[in-house]
Amino acid sequence: MSTPVTAVEIESLYHRKRLLDSSLVWAIGTLLYAPLGLALAVIRLFAFLQLALFLRLVPKHFFLRRWWFRGLQPGLGMVVTAEGFDKRHSDSPKILVANHVTLIDHCIVESLVPCLAVIEPSRCPVMQRTMQHGSIAVTEGSQQLITKLNDHVQDKSSLPVLIHPENGCSTGTAVMAFKQWPFSIHSSIQPIVITSSRPFPIAPHFYGSTIIGDLFFFLFVPFTRYHVRLLPAMTKEAEETGGEFCDRVQKVMADALGVPACRHTRRDVRDHAKRVQQDQASAQAQAAAAARQLRPDGSVAVHAALPDIVPQEEMVQQVQTVFPNAPYHIVARDLARTKSVDLTITNILEGRLDIDVPPPQQPASQAKAEMEASTSKKTKKPAASGAATAALSFQERKQQLIIAARKRYLKRTAGES
Repeated sequence: MSTPVTAVEIESLYHRKRLLDSSLVWAIGTLLYAPLGLALAVIRLFAFLQLALFLRLVPKHFFLRRWWFRGLQPGLGMVVTAEGFDKRHSDSPKILVANHVTLIDHCIVESLVPCLAVIEPSRCPVMQRTMQHGSIAVTEGSQQLITKLNDHVQDKSSLPVLIHPENGCSTGTAVMAFKQWPFSIHSSIQPIVITSSRPFPIAPHFYGSTIIGDLFFFLFVPFTRYHVRLLPAMTKEAEETGGEFCDRVQKVMADALGVPACRHTRRDVRDHAKRVQQDQASAQAQAAAAARQLRPDGSVAVHAALPDIVPQEEMVQQVQTVFPNAPYHIVARDLARTKSVDLTITNILEGRLDIDVPPPQQPASQAKAEMEASTSKKTKKPAASGAATAALSFQERKQQLIIAARKRYLKRTAGES
């Protein structure tokens, strides 16, 4: 029977930004500390490179390796406290499973007990070549890896194997779901729980961060405190399946950390973070596009708030009611700029849109009346000639068309309301 787990909000399992507290106090404090932090990062970088070279050359089972590493930990900003490792002996399980909270968890555990770490090559290629000399890289399928590790632990002279079954770093607020394959290697495992803290609210990692960035801020902060606790060995019971044993170990480790155990996997967290990031980028792009609109005089107005969006299809239909022959795409494009039916109609009437549409048809009675009025004017006044008279006549007709079109649009709008 599998162990019940607690429902946990997936947002709490990853950091979205490096600075966890963006209040003014912490922002000013971090800014004032920055010169000292940069100096520490440069000095510690040289010490880190020397340590990496030393760990690369010295075999893992040499006591000098652990002694040298522990001696340099304070200089690198690592304050490590351990609990329960004095109870470990040669007959203890060869499979070590630990939660994952920072990039160098495997290095911290190795300074307490010699071990090989199962790591992802894509996650830490530099660390694998230096501090993890002789580690086991996940380059094959689970079954091949299980067979390889099973042969390794059968050798009594071999080093223990450290595995992070969460398969990724978390915030430490919960224990993510474990991969089941590490619990198929051997019937006995040794759980290890790790907690970390910093004096500044600077996250050791966040979604989208790089190894270089995580390492820089590890060297930048005054120190990172680690507490590593070795839990009693656990053995798979006869009636237990691999999945049930996995869930039981997860629950024991979560209880030791004082946090809940959840069903969210690393893939769930990554997919959720990617989806949130895409939604935010899409919302920002839409807000930026909708906040810009073109004024009637051609200038651009930028609004702080997003205006109310009227369905464009309905607005195009209102314009085409007055101008049935107006092309849809030209009307829609102008409405996207003006956000107003009145302004688009005015742009059509005043020739601002590059379209060739016939003037709105007038009723027969109105056309006849205008024709009779024009005829009577011709009989009463002598016929005018010249460019000035023609221009005046065109402007008068244009003004009459504008007035007639506006009256028809206002009458139709009033009737619909």
